[in-house]
This record gives sequence, structure tokens and C-alpha cells, in this order.
Amino acid sequence: MQNCFNKQGPVRKALQREHEFCAECRLSDGAIYFLNAEKISHFSRSDTLPTEDDIVHARDPTSGLNYYHFRVHKMRVEIHDMGGQMVERKKVLDFLTHWISDSKPNYRNFILYVVSMADYNIVHPTNPQYTLLDESAAFMKAILNLSPVQECGFLIFFNKSDIFRTRVLDAQLKPDFRRFLSAYIKADALKKYESGNTVKIDVLNNAIAKKFADSINNIPVKRRAPVYHK
Repeated sequence: MQNCFNKQGPVRKALQREHEFCAECRLSDGAIYFLNAEKISHFSRSDTLPTEDDIVHARDPTSGLNYYHFRVHKMRVEIHDMGGQMVERKKVLDFLTHWISDSKPNYRNFILYVVSMADYNIVHPTNPQYTLLDESAAFMKAILNLSPVQECGFLIFFNKSDIFRTRVLDAQLKPDFRRFLSAYIKADALKKYESGNTVKIDVLNNAIAKKFADSINNIPVKRRAPVYHK
């Protein structure tokens, strides 16, 4: 088993190209963390208990609508969590319209939009001229164009920065940055990155942030509530 998972082994070589897998064969984001000889040996023992990192990487995609509520001092907080898969996204726009319209005057509504940075170089399964990150930006615009959402606070949370960092530091994947994100990074920084010189990861992170900022700036409807990103 050790030979299969070393750097030159067939499994490792296949995993290095996992971003090229078709949509039906894509691995979950935490799979690579577990697909190594050490982890497989660790979990093959009957007395194994997962660590905190194991739990974090054991991804369970959100499906349907999950509702949570709790109190912070005297303030009641309600959370409506919806998945980002295609079948779930079809329900989101209708849900948001009804959710905000049914709000009481004293409610403060806020949308947390979670974006996978790791999707910057994942080609869309049915529209190969786009990436999954392009689709995420387009869906965000559809949400922000909803009339009821104009009064809602909106926070974009850029998730999976660890996977993004791993990919942009991989020499084999450097051409992908020019292919998909060159419009959102200064030419000298891109040239420096491609030539192998050290570029601060924040410069690369900001390229994705700028992509979404440009999408927001191109929305014709002027919002009455701010948009934040983190």
C-alpha cells in the first residue's frame, strides 16, 4: 500500500490531477486528506477515534433546508442553511423572496454567501467555457438582483482557502491562474508568480475577491444595504 501512496505512486499521481476529473467523478474536498497510507492505516484500527482535523475534513454537504435558532443575551438568532448544489440552488431564489417578504418590521436580515475559492480552476461540467467559480459569481448576482434582497445585509465568505493555497502553489497548476483569473491581478504580480518568484498569498486571494467585487459593481440595481467580503 505504501508504494501506491508515495509521491511517485499511481494514487498520488491521479490525485494530483483531481481538478481535471469530470463532475460525476469529483472527489469531496476532504478526500485527499484521508487518501494516504498513514490515514488509511490509522482508520483501519478498531480503536481509532477521529481528531478535530479529521472531523473538519469529513465534509457532509448541506442538503435541503436546515433551520437553527438560539439566543444571544436577549436577541433571538435564526439561521436558515441551504446547500449550494444545483438541485438546492433552484430553491434558493424563491425561498429568499418569501423569507424576506414574511419578515416582521423589527427583524434584521442578513445573507451569508459561501464561496469555494478552490473552484477557480474547476471547469463547469455542462458549460466548459466557464468555471464553477464563474457560476458562483453569476448566482450571487441573481440573488443580489432580487428586489427584497436590496434591504438585506450581504456577506461573502471565501471558503476552502487551504485547498486554494495548495493549488496555486503547485507548479503544474500555475497556468490555470492566467487562464481563469488574469483579469483580476496586476500584470507584474502575475508575471512574478509564473516565474516562480515569491508572491504573497494575499495577492492571489485578492484576485478572487476582485472578481466578485467586479460582479457586484456591474449589478444595475443600487443596493440600500452594504455588501461585505471576508
